Amino acid sequence: MAAATTTIHCYNCKEISDVMTTDEPWLATDKDWVPTEYHCDRSATHRVALWVGPGECPKCSTTMEVDPIVDILWD
Repeated sequence: MAAATTTIHCYNCKEISDVMTTDEPWLATDKDWVPTEYHCDRSATHRVALWVGPGECPKCSTTMEVDPIVDILWD
């Protein structure tokens, strides 16, 4: 019951969302690790890219910022 997530930009849905990138979260603690397998939750055929914020909202074009607070949840 552990996973690592990352934020992606779906060009088809025009949305920013968090998706699971690995069920081995210890990989994500390595500073050189870059997720390679991720897709839109709506369709695996959608064109997506890693979200590197801050940037422009794909829906409304307002400036978005990265929240500096990081939550780590343990069960």
